[in-house]
Amino acid sequence: MTITNLTTAPKLKTPFPKDPEIWTCPITGLRVPKEFGANLRYRENLLRKTEHNIVFQEELMRACHDSILFFTNAFVFTFKQFDVLPDGSMMPAAYSHVPMITWEIQNEFFEELVWAVENGEDLGIKKSRDMGASWCCLILLHWYWLFYEDCMLLELSRTEDYVDKTGNPKSLFWKHDYINQWLPVWMCPPGIKLGEPNRTKMHLFNP
Repeated sequence: MTITNLTTAPKLKTPFPKDPEIWTCPITGLRVPKEFGANLRYRENLLRKTEHNIVFQEELMRACHDSILFFTNAFVFTFKQFDVLPDGSMMPAAYSHVPMITWEIQNEFFEELVWAVENGEDLGIKKSRDMGASWCCLILLHWYWLFYEDCMLLELSRTEDYVDKTGNPKSLFWKHDYINQWLPVWMCPPGIKLGEPNRTKMHLFNP
């Protein structure tokens, strides 16, 4: 893949896209609320209904396997350090633990990422700050790790601490641990908490 014009800022669509209140997954047909409060209630309802319902758990596992966007919008949380104000300035986030509710541009980004992986292609990313690109990339790898057998996924950064350092939200493996922390127990493989057999230094194994 030839990467060109990486210094050119991506252009926004005109008119500016507005996400629907209810999003329908194009793969599974499942409908997920996109408004913050409604999305949280939707997730809570899923957890309550699946707590003692193995059949429903299996159905949701299949839906998550088939659609990274459903998995993300129904189960993934992210850690938010700052809120960006209309004037571009930043302040500490009012809520640090927030559900990952994708924007239209992130939906397209996920589709590009999956296509690149499935077709063995490189992908250059035009990104700006606080658009969730890093989280999207980590979620992609986490999705393959969680739902696809025999995946060997390698991650790198400029220092070891940025790959895996306990308590450092900037490190890659911290984000994986964080995602797992918010997933329902029935969705997670055994022994993946830090220090357990399947989660050691710079290594996360799905048996």
